[in-house]
Amino acid sequence: MPELLARKVYGDTRPKYGLELVDKISDECLQYNSPVLFSATDEALVAQIIKCKGRFDVQYISCFKELLGLMAKDRDVAAFVWNLPPYNYQSARFTDWFRPYLQEQLAEQTRMAVGTSPHFKNKIDLLNKAVAHLDALEPLFKELEDKQMERMAKCLAEGGSGEFTDVAEHWIGASSKEVIKHFPPQLVIGRPVAVEKEIFVQDTDPRVKVQIFEVEHEYAYSAPTGLFNLAAPHIARRTNQYSIETYYQHVKSNAKQKATQDNADLEDLSEQQQMSQEDRPEAQTAASTAVEEFTTDARDFLSSKRTGPVLMRVILVNKSETEDVKVWYRLTTKNAAGANVSLPHSSRKAYLSAKNQRPIESLIKIDPTKDFFFDNMDDVQVELQVTVRDQEDAAGGRGKYGRRVHYQETNDSIGGGFSTAHQANYFTTSQGFDEDDRDDDRDDDREDGEAYQDY
Repeated sequence: MPELLARKVYGDTRPKYGLELVDKISDECLQYNSPVLFSATDEALVAQIIKCKGRFDVQYISCFKELLGLMAKDRDVAAFVWNLPPYNYQSARFTDWFRPYLQEQLAEQTRMAVGTSPHFKNKIDLLNKAVAHLDALEPLFKELEDKQMERMAKCLAEGGSGEFTDVAEHWIGASSKEVIKHFPPQLVIGRPVAVEKEIFVQDTDPRVKVQIFEVEHEYAYSAPTGLFNLAAPHIARRTNQYSIETYYQHVKSNAKQKATQDNADLEDLSEQQQMSQEDRPEAQTAASTAVEEFTTDARDFLSSKRTGPVLMRVILVNKSETEDVKVWYRLTTKNAAGANVSLPHSSRKAYLSAKNQRPIESLIKIDPTKDFFFDNMDDVQVELQVTVRDQEDAAGGRGKYGRRVHYQETNDSIGGGFSTAHQANYFTTSQGFDEDDRDDDRDDDREDGEAYQDY
């Protein structure tokens, strides 16, 4: 399940989202959580692929190849992955970086000319198989893209389709050929501009209260090109030479290279056709002027941004002053068609200490032209399962299933060697949240740990 990445460091009074977390355009702004994982330290497959890209070559490419193979065998899996939102503001979909990455890796192996090494031969074989799977998926990707373009055409037609009624005016991708073809557009999220407003509360459970807030943020329709985002052209990218380049620098550099090439072509042409001395400087001046007078569809975020309630935050509050609880949570609605956010299909686990609260979900509005997250808040339902920690077990009883806890080894001897204290680095303690806590042994026992489970 894709979810807006939120981060709060020491000293911050609120979490940061979107552009506040992005230093380079390739930085992550979304995270992917899986409903089949139990541990908060585990990551979904697509999250692992993103994390390992460019780091663990053969292992990563092998996993990537298997994902493409699974997509090639199952149309539903392929459509699901293709429709995933991107993890950064460079792309329009999760799959947009697949082919550029594979082509770059193959070109790198060719340049290195190390085909005789078993390591590199295995890597090239994996890359070729991955490309073959991706080629087999292209017809399906084209079919899915055509459906999006049909939906976009209806939206932009006179009278519109009732959704995204402002894209013709405010979305660069509606007319720019630089932007990756896709629809509907994602949102680029900026800073909050107002205090969050409570729009829903459920206080029926004796131990946990649920609050939903809407937050007004700066935002703009995302316009990714694969390298940059025309809605935030000031965000730079890191090039293959490890230098930093903004969109405007990139465009000027390309224009300069084109002008240099045009001048070289003019020199060749003048030698062949005996161009007059008067015509040659004029042509060279025109090519140089193009470098300074380039036009672009990019719009500065600070001048084109808009504001509105586009972020929804869900908060869980432990009402008890003495009891810690474990909570299984899931947000649903009676009318799925009236939801203006993407809701997960699985429940989520969180731990709450006494008198504590924590955000459990942060969701982005799909269509900002609609003034609601749910067209009828009475349709909103919150499913909760709350378990109170067993205080007797927490006081020192081992419980039914103990857990081994590791402590750092100590070195009390002079000149090296371990003291006998390292032999006692393991002891057993009780999880203590319920009678059968085997599922808890798969978690990391952090106070703010969380996981997903099929509901």
